[in-house]
Amino acid sequence: MPRFKSVHSKKLHRPDTGIAAVYENLQSILTKPIKWDLIRKQYEI
Repeated sequence: MPRFKSVHSKKLHRPDTGIAAVYENLQSILTKPIKWDLIRKQYEI
């Protein structure tokens, strides 16, 4: 399993809005939700 050094200084994006309780232990590093529409728009199929 991968390990993050200095995890307290990392910032991650949540996969979705309104699911903060699911990631209760990660609240200190989780920031904004991922902008899936932006990824879809820029991803070439």
